[in-house]
Amino acid sequence: FIESSEDLKKKFSDGVDLAYGTTRRARLPIVQDLQATRRDYASLGGPSCTRNAHAAVEKAMTKTIDALLLFRQEGLDDASVDPRIEEAMRRVNEDWEAARFELKSLQQRLAGAS
Repeated sequence: FIESSEDLKKKFSDGVDLAYGTTRRARLPIVQDLQATRRDYASLGGPSCTRNAHAAVEKAMTKTIDALLLFRQEGLDDASVDPRIEEAMRRVNEDWEAARFELKSLQQRLAGAS
């Protein structure tokens, strides 16, 4: 689970970097790829001890996609000019912080169990 999770998180992160580096018109296919990656992540499953970490990462992925879609819907190329987008991005950052915390906690629990 951890290895597959890391691979999909990296793929998602690369897609997000690409999305922020492109024009809003070119962003839609990238967002579609991000949605596919999120679906792959959601279908990972895993033992019950991974449930919190899995849910936190999936939530962060969903919020990231939602923010990118909002950014695109508003027809902007600069997120800093719209307070709603700034707020959405702030929440995305908080969700990723929570996801990183859950993953680190999981890894520590697994290391302690071995």
